[in-house]
Amino acid sequence: MNEILYTLCRHNLSIMGGWVPYPSTHLSKCCGLSLYKTRKELKKLKDQGLVVSDIKIISDDEGTAILRGYKITDKAKNTEEYRKAHKEEREICIKVFKMDVIGELVEE
Repeated sequence: MNEILYTLCRHNLSIMGGWVPYPSTHLSKCCGLSLYKTRKELKKLKDQGLVVSDIKIISDDEGTAILRGYKITDKAKNTEEYRKAHKEEREICIKVFKMDVIGELVEE
């Protein structure tokens, strides 16, 4: 199992912050890898079409923030890492909210 892809899938499935691109610096800390190894693995995943770079610009009365990082693609949703992350997030949502917030995984 690819730990970086799994971590990205968990982040993207999160109902709290899944819309925010996940920076490589946070991925390296979360996975316990050097930033070099993390970025090298992200390049491989990008070449396989499983992740893409993403930028979000958020503006409000207090200012503007630019968020840069990575997110998974639709192709990544057919991986073992995604299925495992989906199952875990679904179980958490059922436990916390007493209802199925994200639904069953639909195989394409």
